[in-house]
Parts: sequence; C-alpha cells; structure tokens
Amino acid sequence: MTEIQDVVQNQHKRFVESAKRYALADKSDPFAFARAMTHVNNKIVGSLQNGEDSIYNAEPFQEERVTITGKAYFVTVYRNITRP
Repeated sequence: MTEIQDVVQNQHKRFVESAKRYALADKSDPFAFARAMTHVNNKIVGSLQNGEDSIYNAEPFQEERVTITGKAYFVTVYRNITRP
C-alpha cells in the first residue's frame, strides 16, 4: 500500500470511530450511526482544506453512578456532539 492509501485508510477509520461515538451520544435516534456512515462513505464528511475536520463526533466522559445498594461504579457517556 502506498503512503497516500495508508493516510486515506487511517482517515476513514477515524471517521468511522467518531461516527460510533456520535451514535452512542444520540441514543434516541436509531438511525444516527447509519446516517453518519452514509455521509462518511459519500465523502460528505472529511478533512477540510484549512486542516480542520468536518465530522460527526462526541467526546467520551466517565460518569459515576450508584446502584440501588449504594455501590458506586463508572460508565462512559458521550457528550459535546458535533455534526458536519
């Protein structure tokens, strides 16, 4: 594989991972991941000429929750949703 192909493949993987985070953040929309992936595959999202990304994304955060018995545990939640 050439260096350019490697860059394109790594970019695509990054876009897919960010689409997954976006879908996890928007659980009320059952089509969030499918829509984001359609946009990734049709090159609607991507890197802009100024070097910034125009992608679906959400940031992972650790949130503490407590069970009925009072035991604390942490879960990953996704916030700060971005859309292209």
